[in-house]
Amino acid sequence: MTTAPIVTIERASKLYVTGTERIWVLRNVSLSIDRGDLMVIEGPSGSGKSTLLNLVSGLTRPTKGNITVEGRDLAKLDLDQLAILRRKRIGFVFQSPNLFPHLTALENVMLPSRGATEERGRELLEMVGLGARLANHPHQLSGGEQQRVAVARALINNPGIVLADEPTGSLDRKKTLEIMNLFRKINEKGSTFLVVSHDPVVASLGLKRVVIEDGRLVDEDD
Repeated sequence: MTTAPIVTIERASKLYVTGTERIWVLRNVSLSIDRGDLMVIEGPSGSGKSTLLNLVSGLTRPTKGNITVEGRDLAKLDLDQLAILRRKRIGFVFQSPNLFPHLTALENVMLPSRGATEERGRELLEMVGLGARLANHPHQLSGGEQQRVAVARALINNPGIVLADEPTGSLDRKKTLEIMNLFRKINEKGSTFLVVSHDPVVASLGLKRVVIEDGRLVDEDD
């Protein structure tokens, strides 16, 4: 039995209008993301990567086209329903960890929890290699360790998919490899990742790779 994709993007385009200028940031993009994928969308700055991620999260609506997440047509959801979808079914990892400095690693992980137990938070920090740093505050952690806390936080509500926007953009090569290998380790346990990056090293470590240029998909590897 074939499982339906967790995300389906059908002929999506996004137009921004500034004064008299019309900019098509995305043009006719179609893409499917299956459960258990670790997909990396690679492209230079301004290619439309982050816009595509925002469309999948419902933060931005396409000018044309259709997007479904776990069978939900995002065009049929109002703002409150989209917010609930993001809280319950989508995890986020950004370039900056965005941790609260006055909270411990465990408290930062638990912050967006929707009923998850503290034991779940401890298990996630153990999984990302920070089981001994539960009580540490962000200033006591390295940049790579802070990003690991952010990854654990993204998983606290057991989301259907994790969206990662340049998650290694502020890290050196060694820590970049550590974070991507961590994604692969978590992916092997069943989590689905959609990662956007301009770094070919990141793209090479994804199980699926998509290249976007000037708002169009130009290459896709299975």
